[in-house]
Amino acid sequence: GDEDAGVTDKSGASSSASLEEKVLVIKEKVEDAAARVRREVKGGPCICILGGTAFQGADSEAMVQAIASAVSLRLARQASFITGGMAGVQQTFAEHCCSNTRLWHLVPHG
Repeated sequence: GDEDAGVTDKSGASSSASLEEKVLVIKEKVEDAAARVRREVKGGPCICILGGTAFQGADSEAMVQAIASAVSLRLARQASFITGGMAGVQQTFAEHCCSNTRLWHLVPHG
């Protein structure tokens, strides 16, 4: 498509780093962003995390938290996780990954 996309990464930047140092935003075509992400993740599987912005079941949030912790701990060195940068399932997954997880948020620019 003709939509522009930006890519942000969850880096190990110090908490005193500015937002610009923590987030990489580049205006580019969606296809170009996807190809760049594949190059930057340096191989290995890319696991896309999708889900709604609200949890439907009473235990859904806890389940996402547990899955994020277990899967990221097991696959942190072998796989990259990609979200759409949305609240809800994606944000909860991202917040509960282990600290050395290769986590990317592919978000629209603008």
